[in-house]
Amino acid sequence: MNMLKELKKVSLKKVLPMLLICFVVGLVLLGIGAPSAITVLSGGTDINRVPVNELEGKYVSAEITFIMDSYAYTERRSSGKSKVTAKEYIIPVGQAEYMGIEVPAKFVDQADALLRATNDYIINENEFNGEPFTIHGTVKAMSSQSKKYYHEVVGYDEMTLETQKLMLPLVLEEGQVGDKSQTEVWMYTGGGLLLTALGLFFLIRVMSGSYQKSITQYCAAQLDADSALAKVEDFYQMADQVSGIRMDRNFMMFQVGAKTWLLPASSVVWAYQQTTQHRTNGIPTGKSYSLMICQENGKQIALGMKEKQAQDVLAAFIEHYPRMFIGYSQERANMYKKDREAFCKAAHELGA
Repeated sequence: MNMLKELKKVSLKKVLPMLLICFVVGLVLLGIGAPSAITVLSGGTDINRVPVNELEGKYVSAEITFIMDSYAYTERRSSGKSKVTAKEYIIPVGQAEYMGIEVPAKFVDQADALLRATNDYIINENEFNGEPFTIHGTVKAMSSQSKKYYHEVVGYDEMTLETQKLMLPLVLEEGQVGDKSQTEVWMYTGGGLLLTALGLFFLIRVMSGSYQKSITQYCAAQLDADSALAKVEDFYQMADQVSGIRMDRNFMMFQVGAKTWLLPASSVVWAYQQTTQHRTNGIPTGKSYSLMICQENGKQIALGMKEKQAQDVLAAFIEHYPRMFIGYSQERANMYKKDREAFCKAAHELGA
């Protein structure tokens, strides 16, 4: 039917800005986060399989078996108390080289215990009883500050040139994926997937005609759905249209955002203009107007429009719908709220 095709186009225009935002922002976020997420899910390359001269920039998996020393830590102070949030250690790597690792607080106890076990094994020649643990992260060049502490701990300046070459100025930062933390990776990727899925959801709703459900539901409830749809199609093509509302003695149809509303005339029992006074710091800043359409089932629909438009629609309603209360009064509001059955009966008896 041409009517449904046209209404789908109207719905598409309404949701198009949101679709573009969802798809564009979603795809940008996926472009930022998805490659890193794939890297994380791959588990990283075993650090022992990467030549030491190719380590920098690699996302690796490392089983930490020995820790030779620690050389730096990061702490956060709050209310006069300090808490270690990260700590840096020296580990053996490659054939005879050494490098740093930086682990967050959750690994510090394990790392300190492994450091003590390593020292006990090397210095006291006791049986090794350390518990290895595995970390994942990106190998980066040490910061100048970390490198200073690293060199001080290993006695870098007193070393021969050959020994200095074994002290790699690299640090494996646990949980880092390139220049992003794993938390950032999942936020970018999750946000991108969510926005893209949201865009697809609304696009599917438009293409499937979900925003025209009031039409299809009305027709499906009739004895002959095809005849009912043809009747609605005739109404759509021929009905009077006032301020965006189509109307004849049988139906009214209008858009609220992307959604199309088709209401049988007998289901609408009251319509009135609602005026809202806006204030800022108690000072009046303007008014806004809505057309309120009240149905016999208690549902109310607010259509934002200009004052003249609302008045034009109400005037047209008087002409088209003699069995509908027009205009607001407190008495009507109370009756609609407290005794809607009597209100609807009174409306249906109008003009009888």
